[in-house]
Amino acid sequence: VSLSEYPCGGEHTPNPIASAVPLQATPTFTSTTQLTAVTTATEAGHTIAFLGDREGRLHKVLVRPDRSGDLYGSVSVDSGSVVSADLLLDDSQQHVYVLTNSRLSKVPVSSCERQTDCQSCLTLRDPYCGWCVLEGRCSRKHQCQRHLQSNHWLWSFEPTNQCVTVQSLQPANQSKDEQTQVTLSVVQLPILTESESLSCVFGLLPPRPTIVMGTSITCQSPAPELLPPIPTGS
Repeated sequence: VSLSEYPCGGEHTPNPIASAVPLQATPTFTSTTQLTAVTTATEAGHTIAFLGDREGRLHKVLVRPDRSGDLYGSVSVDSGSVVSADLLLDDSQQHVYVLTNSRLSKVPVSSCERQTDCQSCLTLRDPYCGWCVLEGRCSRKHQCQRHLQSNHWLWSFEPTNQCVTVQSLQPANQSKDEQTQVTLSVVQLPILTESESLSCVFGLLPPRPTIVMGTSITCQSPAPELLPPIPTGS
């Protein structure tokens, strides 16, 4: 056999070539339905895989550093129609183009803005989304102005993240006739700059200055004469 008989590509040899040592791999994600398309994106250092299947669904999988995968969402794009292998992200990386036998669909990679409060944002468990604390909105990381600062952007896929919450209050109760220092312990309190400050607000009274030490906020309770009267019988 001469080389001139097999001039092109895979025809250069008459017999298949196989390795003597088999390759081993652990699947990142397994599906009961045949997968027909895959594309990946990177968001804030995380890898997200978008997978199409033969039943017209688009699956969203977070690929962990150890190469394991977490399925966090599935969307029915064209029920019963096979998703083509031509699965593409647009230039802005905000949409996935999904092609089936009968349609071309433009599917957003996330919908962070639909969540209007911190709790619903964190329970979303979407690697694209997190709660931007001082801006009070659910957003992608780069959309939160101070995302690089501690506790300013809370990633929704991090199970230890909690909304900013008052964990404890000291003293737990006090006499109406006393004016004391009140200390609040706050979970996930964002770090502030020297020009920023927090205030304590008691009802409709004017804001009162605070002292912030780590995750503790201390302020003085209102003077007794400023408090509303206690209703008779209460």
